[in-house]
Amino acid sequence: MFDFLKTKSPAAATFDKPAKGDSDRVKGIKAGLRHVPFEQQVALLTPRDAKAPAVPARGNGGKGQHTPVGAGHAVPLVNGKKPVVQPQDVDVPTAHPLFGLFQQRLASVFTEVAPPSGFDVGAEAIAIWTEVCRRIKATENDMSRTNSPSTYTDPVKGYVDMGSPGYARAVAELDSVVAKLKSATKSQFVKAQSYGFWSKGEGKELSRQHTDLTLETSGIGALFDEMPSIDGHKNGWDAQLWGALSRAYAEALVESFGKKGKQVHVFAGGDADKTNVFAKVESKALEKGLHGIGQALEKSVTFHAAAALAKKERKPDLAVKHGAVPGTWYSGTDWNTSLTIGQARFANLPETRAAAAPAAAPTAAAPAAQAAAPVAAPGFVPAAPKGAGAAAQVARLAQLAPQRETAVGALARKQMTAG
Repeated sequence: MFDFLKTKSPAAATFDKPAKGDSDRVKGIKAGLRHVPFEQQVALLTPRDAKAPAVPARGNGGKGQHTPVGAGHAVPLVNGKKPVVQPQDVDVPTAHPLFGLFQQRLASVFTEVAPPSGFDVGAEAIAIWTEVCRRIKATENDMSRTNSPSTYTDPVKGYVDMGSPGYARAVAELDSVVAKLKSATKSQFVKAQSYGFWSKGEGKELSRQHTDLTLETSGIGALFDEMPSIDGHKNGWDAQLWGALSRAYAEALVESFGKKGKQVHVFAGGDADKTNVFAKVESKALEKGLHGIGQALEKSVTFHAAAALAKKERKPDLAVKHGAVPGTWYSGTDWNTSLTIGQARFANLPETRAAAAPAAAPTAAAPAAQAAAPVAAPGFVPAAPKGAGAAAQVARLAQLAPQRETAVGALARKQMTAG
């Protein structure tokens, strides 16, 4: 596909000068890969499966914050080492320790996605990165744990309140530069037939398996995936940047949603709620865009309660088949029901699968005592025992609450009491 990659030896490979007859697209790719080691050039230009992410997927905390980079997720290496970023690095964008990685990723995106006419990948890499650095610096006060504690639900731990005015201002600061990425990758969204949103590890894996495109596999999010904070913020990541990227992804989805047959899926992890980035940013952009084309959010989106293997093992349990796809406790158009079922089921999971090992067989010494307690079917909510205290009664009612007698509630009841 890329004839300019053909060379007699790695040492002879150089993209410093465009060759006669190169298309604009090839010229841009050459510029973007300039001075990148040959082996990395080959890796970047090797075709990949359409559903595979261009770079490792980021983490999502699902409760108002993403998982900090480094907490069980791969930090991208720069020259074989984990990058160390200082606050002053944003002042000289082209000398920033992450700039080379950004250049490589932008070039990689446009080996798979056709850029707009006249889009010079090399020049745009510099322009976009410079603008991102400038605007990240402009958000420092709103994202400061000390100066703006109201931006956080927990300033000490760095848990961002995605509904706070400070966070909204910081996200808006980055909207214009992220819009350029949205425009440049439009063809990717037009081509995709299904789009995914997720929270938690089990949701991420299911979203990647069952949709054509997610934020992290799109040209919008892949550029920054798993990068540490661009200005060395002690949060470990740039929540405001990911808010802008998330909103742009949702907007791009809606703009290409006009054709029939397109699908949107939300895979929520077991303990997800409505404080995460989907609830506070992406769903609002989706709802606004869908309203503009005469569609309602809960008529256009399928919500899934993703089933984890255990509380500390955040991979999908594919043996669970209560929803539309393996690994889900629920699939339907009711967002609240998907969250309620997911939370109830997750609460009953063991910490690890090892902790859920089957009990030993009854011994001859006390067979009656060991066999006395009946085992309830998975998901079944037993009646509170006679004489139980008010707390037990309230707990049981809370578990039964989502099983309201509506069409959706009936489905929820069936799925929660399924064996």
